Amino acid sequence: MDKASKSKILSRIESIKSQVEEIVATIEAERHENIGEDLMILQHLEDKKEILTQKIISLKESLTLAETTGVVEHTFVLDFNGRKKEVSVVLPALANPAKGRISTDSPLARALKDKSAGDIVEVNTPMGVQQYKILESQ
Repeated sequence: MDKASKSKILSRIESIKSQVEEIVATIEAERHENIGEDLMILQHLEDKKEILTQKIISLKESLTLAETTGVVEHTFVLDFNGRKKEVSVVLPALANPAKGRISTDSPLARALKDKSAGDIVEVNTPMGVQQYKILESQ
């Protein structure tokens, strides 16, 4: 894993940790001010805290995976309805679908796993089943 990718993941972890700390402080303030008057606010904050905590865990797992396997991305050139499309399968923390960087968790990435040039994969999407032919695998 290159330093820039690792730095980006670590930066996201720190940012999320800061958000969790802010939520914890808000929860404590709400508890002292309202003492049970608005349980919905407290529950919402607790839920948000849990979601952010799970994101931290996921980012740390992605970082560990990248450091132990050395794999950060795998690039495919696909034929989709007669058009070439290049996608890189990357760790979730590095995904940016608008730039062709799809998460390892995405349906397309899962379909591409262990496939090579010449293979055809089918992906279930909200618009129905889509077929992709793998032209290149790097």
